[in-house]
Amino acid sequence: MKDPLVEQIERTIAAASNAIAEQHRRIGRQRARIEKLDRQGCHEMAEHARGVLKLMEDFLERQRRELRDAERRREARLAE
Repeated sequence: MKDPLVEQIERTIAAASNAIAEQHRRIGRQRARIEKLDRQGCHEMAEHARGVLKLMEDFLERQRRELRDAERRREARLAE
């Protein structure tokens, strides 16, 4: 029988991995939006979009840390 805590951690890892992949796609779209705004001469809007991009990148980094933490918890539990 599999350890229920390990199963829960693995579900957390799967969810975090999916969230990270989706956040990468969002960031890609945001970068494209910034480029388009710059090309159109909408520099103020592009600057605002850069601020949003920074928040998105910060959130992605937090998601990556949470994934690493979950992976460490899984490894520690499996080592018990």
